Amino acid sequence: MIIIYLIIYRTQIYINLSNYKESITSSFMILFSFLSINLLGFQKNGNSKLKKTIINGNIIIILLFYILLLIIGLCNSFITNTIKSYDSIISVVVTILSIEIFRYVIIKANIDKKYIIYISTIVIILFEYICCDNTSMIKIISENILISYLVYNIGIIPGIIYRVFMNIIVRIIPVTPNISDFLSTSLYVFTTFICYIYSSHKIKKYDIERNNKSKVLNISLISFCIVLICLVSRLFPFCIIGIGTGSMEPELHVGDAVVVQKLSNDNKISEGQIIVFNVENIQVIHRVVEIKNVGDETYYKTKGDANNADDNAIITKNDIYGVVKFKIPFIAKPTVYLNKFLNGE
Repeated sequence: MIIIYLIIYRTQIYINLSNYKESITSSFMILFSFLSINLLGFQKNGNSKLKKTIINGNIIIILLFYILLLIIGLCNSFITNTIKSYDSIISVVVTILSIEIFRYVIIKANIDKKYIIYISTIVIILFEYICCDNTSMIKIISENILISYLVYNIGIIPGIIYRVFMNIIVRIIPVTPNISDFLSTSLYVFTTFICYIYSSHKIKKYDIERNNKSKVLNISLISFCIVLICLVSRLFPFCIIGIGTGSMEPELHVGDAVVVQKLSNDNKISEGQIIVFNVENIQVIHRVVEIKNVGDETYYKTKGDANNADDNAIITKNDIYGVVKFKIPFIAKPTVYLNKFLNGE
């Protein structure tokens, strides 16, 4: 039902009813959460003492996150937020609470069927990325992993409180620090990670039954998020870029990903290498077919392997972002298809 709604949302509501999309989405989630309760029931929460301990600890961690943002703002500067209307904020609050009710009902009803828990978490991630006002997939993934973990081990309340502080309060604050999206996302994900570490430690302390396979999976998911942030951020010598066109086939197919080494002064580029360069703010991944030296400047002519002609643009070293080192087949296909879906292609 959620997947069907996402298709209707992108093809109809987002295009033809954009002024009412938040209200329609919140109404759908209310109906869906009540339907879930009617079909599966609403079970009682777990250990109340453990729940209180984890809630208090996570609130302290989140407050430290806000204090750090305040310090950054005082050292740098603040920017004014565009405060949404009262109706819009209410719709967001209702949607978030309904999502958490649905998550809790599904997880508690399938406590021994972990594959359903994983699938429902993935569906919620897709729902929030498409329907909610949150453009950072990394934020959504890290947050939903944490909340599903808390619901599975503790109950619904810790996740709702986390949502209130990290998703709702931030929408009504009039000013925020003037920092980059990457730094903001990194601080958010780091806070989520610390909350997970703290909660995991307390759960172990209270001897909540845990499965060794679950430990491995949680560690793997966290490691994946950290590696993904490092590669996508482009703040490190290597980064990962998805292939969205077929101009380099058969070497690179749509949906492949390439690991790119940033260009440094010591790097030399030779004919035949595949490079990443910028032309009019568009990032292109093509092969170098000719190199010309004119005075002190070196010019590079490129071509897509599948194209009939060379590229029109002749680039210099300043235009080149990096050199493709190797490819990872098919790993970017979900991202490519999701972007096409979101763009209505």
